[in-house]
Amino acid sequence: MAQILFLGKRFYENDLPFCYLPLWILISTPLIPQMLCLTGIICTVRKKRNRTDLFMLCFLLGGISTVMLIRPVLYNGWRHFYFFYVPFFWFAAAGLNALINHHVKIIQMGAAAIVCLSAIRTVNRITTLHPYEYIFLNQLVQDRIGDFDRDYWRLSTTECMEWIAATERDVFSVGEINSSLDNTLIGLMPGLRNKIHIINYNALHRYPADYLIFNYSGQTGNETYFPLYEPVYSIERDGVKLGEVFKRIASLAPEVQYVSPAQEIADGDFETQWCSDQLQNSEDTLLIEFTQPVSLQGLSLLPGDNEQEYARSPEIYTSIDGDVWDKLPITVSGLFDLSFPTTEARFIRIRNAVPAEFHWSIREILFY
Repeated sequence: MAQILFLGKRFYENDLPFCYLPLWILISTPLIPQMLCLTGIICTVRKKRNRTDLFMLCFLLGGISTVMLIRPVLYNGWRHFYFFYVPFFWFAAAGLNALINHHVKIIQMGAAAIVCLSAIRTVNRITTLHPYEYIFLNQLVQDRIGDFDRDYWRLSTTECMEWIAATERDVFSVGEINSSLDNTLIGLMPGLRNKIHIINYNALHRYPADYLIFNYSGQTGNETYFPLYEPVYSIERDGVKLGEVFKRIASLAPEVQYVSPAQEIADGDFETQWCSDQLQNSEDTLLIEFTQPVSLQGLSLLPGDNEQEYARSPEIYTSIDGDVWDKLPITVSGLFDLSFPTTEARFIRIRNAVPAEFHWSIREILFY
């Protein structure tokens, strides 16, 4: 079930607060038209009313009240109820007409000036936000855009993808994280589409993605982190990030002196691989010795032909002399990437701590 980010909190789509619709109307509509609408409603109530005015008043207030009572499933704002703009602008026009025809001249001139300035400011905001106009919020919460769903159409993914394509001359792989890459790929030009290979970042895959594209819709805050990747490009509007590109950091090529149980796991050859003789168990251990101490912050244990044969619960120990060993706190990124605080090591021991109903195979170990 989908979740909606609203006022900095996450709600399920079928359990939104009763004020969801009126509050979205309040914060996503320019303030001056709202004031004109309120003025029009007051003028309509005070003067002799016709049937059309009564119908529009019931349409607007009755409709919003009904939605608040029944609380239907809504997604990302109030676009499902944009038909409320009909009575809204009906009363806004009535309010503007009342002010323009007011018997006090300064009120007439002031109303005209404010409406013109509001229109100019709104057009400027929309131009600045383009092509992400749908994230518009007015002055009431303009500094809190990050507390609401931002680029819920994932449109920034296209711009991120085009930026990578302009940077890379050859075929590249992109990891999918909350960014609707498949849908974006359909809309790209065939020549660009053929350069891109999509990988699900959180699923099984043989090689790490060259890039990750992350969409901030539904996310609080303005920063995120992916081990063994660094941010290289971001799309921002009104001071908040909509989408961001992360590039895989380059792997190291330390000189390896000894590898157990098989040299193939660290020989630099992606065509060779090692596979355990038995199902994964707590006795499975790899040992790697470098010719000299190396500064490391992560490893990638790329699986063999069977992508299910990855280590379920790896533990990493390092040593300078081969006698005293330190266990590293690790962060598992995806299924094969392991990151840890930067450490100096000449010896690395990798232990598979928990048994599994698969063998353990490694095509190559990459060092970072």
